[in-house]
Amino acid sequence: MAFPFFGKKTGDSAGGGGKDPAGKPAQTAPSGFDPAKAEIFFVQARVKQETGSFAYALHLWLSGLRLDPNNLPALQAYFECVRASGLTQTPKDLKGVVDGPGPVLKALSAIMNWSFRQGDGELAVRAAVGVAELSLRDVSVWVAPRALAVVKEHEVKPRKDQFIRLMQVFIANEQYDYANNAGQGALNLDPGDFKLSNDLRDLAAMATMSKGGYEDNNQQGGFRKNIRDQDRQKQLDENERLTKSVSTLDRNVERTKGEYEARPTDKPTILAYIQALFERKSVEDWNQAIAVAERAYEQTQEYRFKHVAGEVRVKLGQLRLKKLKEKLDAAPDDASVRSAFLDQEAKQLELEIEQLQGAVQAYPTDLAKKFDLGQRYILAGRFEEAIAQLQQSKGDGRYKAQSLASLARCFKQIGWMDEAVGTLRQAVENHADPNDAGGLELRYELCVCLLAKGAQDKDLASAEEADRLASAIAVQNIMFKDVREVRGKIKGVIAGIKGG
Repeated sequence: MAFPFFGKKTGDSAGGGGKDPAGKPAQTAPSGFDPAKAEIFFVQARVKQETGSFAYALHLWLSGLRLDPNNLPALQAYFECVRASGLTQTPKDLKGVVDGPGPVLKALSAIMNWSFRQGDGELAVRAAVGVAELSLRDVSVWVAPRALAVVKEHEVKPRKDQFIRLMQVFIANEQYDYANNAGQGALNLDPGDFKLSNDLRDLAAMATMSKGGYEDNNQQGGFRKNIRDQDRQKQLDENERLTKSVSTLDRNVERTKGEYEARPTDKPTILAYIQALFERKSVEDWNQAIAVAERAYEQTQEYRFKHVAGEVRVKLGQLRLKKLKEKLDAAPDDASVRSAFLDQEAKQLELEIEQLQGAVQAYPTDLAKKFDLGQRYILAGRFEEAIAQLQQSKGDGRYKAQSLASLARCFKQIGWMDEAVGTLRQAVENHADPNDAGGLELRYELCVCLLAKGAQDKDLASAEEADRLASAIAVQNIMFKDVREVRGKIKGVIAGIKGG
């Protein structure tokens, strides 16, 4: 996941320097920021705030933040000043302090607007995005979690895009737990977004790595605890950075290879070498990573090494499939290319199923893996096996709505219409907002199932309920999927049932 719009430097133009407390134009440094000059404003702001001159203090705080926007104590003092002032609307004359072009003024304007309406989720999100776009790290890691709390706790109808924008901010800040939390909020609003669901698996892994979540001897954080040498810890941190130069990747491979050859049975060393090979992303490296992992599994009989080997095999298969897809896109009428692509697609699905089967057996309490296996079974047409996994994965609140929707599709595929309808009713009831994208998808699925049940069982009540659902969906979004065609089919079924 890449978020290039969070790449600006804190030295970008501040859009002007305002006036200093004496009323003279403030001079900014060539970079656009001048913390020393900003401190003059902040000192005066503290004095005015302590004496109760809140309106003037607010001017001073914002004027100083124009020159030093990443000063977190100053920003926190500004918010405290807003609270102490008792104001609930932005004073008109205060807007002039941050009025003007430039990304800094845009960000400060967003902060100012939110500060007077702190229960407004959209204003909170705009403030979080504004400071993140400037790479104001200190401020961003303070603002973003508060913005997420506002969206979750105060927005009457939070939107998926609000959670997604915050998720991007958290990723840019490397706050992966918060990013996962925001992503889950988006997924709850749109449980049919399987790409987002897959992204959240990656985020969960990144959050675990950032906290030192490698397992060793059944102890959380064991990987890191086994690495006590300070220099080696620094090397590990270098390995885990998301962006590495080619030379860094090469150095990591050579260093970890040397350590592995010196200590071929040391588990953290093995894992470090495998990860270095994997991150260099060549086919040769990935095959070597598989060989190292399999050798470690033979020596230790620890499943995690077998799992790592399988995960790399899955990545290699995905790479082969991607290349074949590119060939097929370039020559869509080539029968041999199409055949090769379909054959690889089928092999890839079986490979992923085999990998997930092993993971589910090894980690029986990991409901996320059961959910993933259920989805693969559906793709393979193995609906009864999918049902067995999804009935368990719905016990995890993160996957409940998606699991229920998938269960209903499975029941429908095997002809269990009553179970399909009942499951979808439960999914709709458990979904926060029936009118958002996810709710719309669930109601559409229920409508289609009721239509099938009405036609199969000559059940007028089911057909009429399907008609009401289709009508409501069409009123909300007449272009949603094939709802107009579905309505026509429902009318035909109802007429047939009534006509005997």
